[in-house]
Amino acid sequence: MRSVCPLAVALAVVGGGAGGVELALALAHRLKQERAAAAAAAGGGGAAAGGAPGEDVVKLFCRGRLLPDHPAAARAALRSLCIAAGVQLHEGTAVQRVEAGCIVTEDGVSHPFDEALWCTQAAAAGWLKATGLPTDAAGFLLIGDTLQSAGGPPEVFAAGDVASSVNHPRPKAGVYAVRQGPPLADNLRRYLTGQPLLPFVPQSQALALISSGDKYAVGTRGWLTSQGAWAWSLKDYIDRAFMDKYGAALPFDKVMAMGASHQSSSSSSSLLGWLFGGSAGSSSSQQQLPGAFAAAGSEGAELFTASAMRCGGCGAKVGSSTLSRVLTRVKTQQQRQQQQKLVAAPSLAAAAAGEDGLLRQLQLGADDAAVLPPPPPGHLLVSTVDFFRAFWPDAYLLGKIAANHALGDCYAMGATPSSALALAVVPFGPSHFQEAELGDMLQGAVEVLGAAGCELVGGHSSEGPELSAGFAITGHVKPQELLSKSSLQPGQALILTKALGTGSILAAAMRGEAKGRWVSSCLDAMAASSAEAARVLRQHGCSAATDVTGFGLLGHAVEMARASQVKLELSLPDVPALPGAAECISAGLLSSLHPTNAKAAAAVIDNYQQLQAEALHPLLFDPQTAGGLLAGVDADAAGACVQSLRKAGYADACVVGRVLHRLQLPEEGQEEQQLQPLVSVSVG
Repeated sequence: MRSVCPLAVALAVVGGGAGGVELALALAHRLKQERAAAAAAAGGGGAAAGGAPGEDVVKLFCRGRLLPDHPAAARAALRSLCIAAGVQLHEGTAVQRVEAGCIVTEDGVSHPFDEALWCTQAAAAGWLKATGLPTDAAGFLLIGDTLQSAGGPPEVFAAGDVASSVNHPRPKAGVYAVRQGPPLADNLRRYLTGQPLLPFVPQSQALALISSGDKYAVGTRGWLTSQGAWAWSLKDYIDRAFMDKYGAALPFDKVMAMGASHQSSSSSSSLLGWLFGGSAGSSSSQQQLPGAFAAAGSEGAELFTASAMRCGGCGAKVGSSTLSRVLTRVKTQQQRQQQQKLVAAPSLAAAAAGEDGLLRQLQLGADDAAVLPPPPPGHLLVSTVDFFRAFWPDAYLLGKIAANHALGDCYAMGATPSSALALAVVPFGPSHFQEAELGDMLQGAVEVLGAAGCELVGGHSSEGPELSAGFAITGHVKPQELLSKSSLQPGQALILTKALGTGSILAAAMRGEAKGRWVSSCLDAMAASSAEAARVLRQHGCSAATDVTGFGLLGHAVEMARASQVKLELSLPDVPALPGAAECISAGLLSSLHPTNAKAAAAVIDNYQQLQAEALHPLLFDPQTAGGLLAGVDADAAGACVQSLRKAGYADACVVGRVLHRLQLPEEGQEEQQLQPLVSVSVG
């Protein structure tokens, strides 16, 4: 308004109840504040300095008298405050119609306005009458003392402004509506459990506090009327305390100051006690600040009140200072890794020194996007992404496993990873907490990425409800070395490089039913890289591979069978299981994704009914995090391949099945293809 409204402003408020009066006074107060600020900014007063050439005006229209539900003393006090604030009162003047920029009252007088606001009494929605439920003359649902429909079906309950009590009619005001919530919840539970319902009798009077906009208010309860700055302080405190319950971001120091001011106000203590229906100073009768605020300290309390009101979009990004410190830590770690590589292999130094000068100048986080050199001549680019929410409270370990999980896709394609982008969600909290969580997570990730020869070149971070991590990996591969799911050949053996069971063990850990050694083995397995496994598989003529992750062994085997148009046979007794996996499965401790995996795979297993009789058959559907590779290798090379894998540290590597024969599958997307039996599982 300071810059775009140099002329006088006319505002209209329709409605002479408490809301309309308070709104009109607030508008008048704000207009004066804005004009004063504009004049001060211009260095003087008057129209030339930014003031209006005429007078701003707020017009208040009410059909009857002002504040009809309040005592005469309150009406007189607020009428005087309206006059003092320059609010034009039009009592007993009903609005007949609204035209362009003009309100026409029933006496035929036109009242011009720039903006008009309606603040009239509650009206019933038209559809309520159409329900056939009993309603009053105004169209509100009639309810009895138990909040059930009066004369309607007993299973219909209503509360708040939508309803009118037959025996205890009250004004449509929030103070009455909100207090029906607890008895409504109680009676709903009682009705559902067959217990007798309890009657609810609303309070006959309520405290009303109407602000004049300038930290002054008029308070009423019953016949009593009082006014002053204390009433505004009380109203402000009550309103903020109420909003705070729903996550409003209230500055802790201001809330505490208001609370202290309210509790130490000796001039109004006896009145406040009476207004709240109890004795002065009684903890049960006065609004209290949450005790957790005092225990948390100022920073913790402010974060607590703000936590439910966090922004989305780019407003949810981790703060720049926090991110800068984390990136500095990551850069230092990457430089240290690079120096160690150069010491171990001096020939790399010359290659590094010969890189393009521009690329050498670019730094992690310094530009809007990472600038990367092209892949080696004749190589294809491979790109993949993986992301998941935290399953373990250690951010460092989560970073290692998330990076390892993302690299698995690259290795399954026979590619060499070269660069990575991080995707991180950090729980809302103090900046030092976010810095530690994000820093630990990226430290773990950079260790894994660095060992793989993959550089972290950027990413995106955001606040969220829980820790989550993921990585987009870019790699390269020679066309002739590319491994695809579609290249399985009949007669090949199927080799699995890691044991299964991470899903069931983590599910058990979430329920507190996993043994420590089970969880430890599970975490070690997820942190183990598949880089060397991919190298060994290539050495032994692997033609097709995939990493076993969320869809489980059978789900990913089906993907390979469908892509290669072959039928597979898996051997359940040969499938390796992590320590504790069998116990967890036997106890029914399964991942939440397990039922979906089992349902999807059941249609393509030709002996599913027989398989269900086996106690460990759920292991085939167990979703894996950073699982091993499933690869097709010629049968005569399978034994040597498994031995080499075990020597390389993959102790659980073994042959788990074979490729049987070719299939003629319907075209991609046809329903028949989804139902074609693709896998047979031997059980003995």
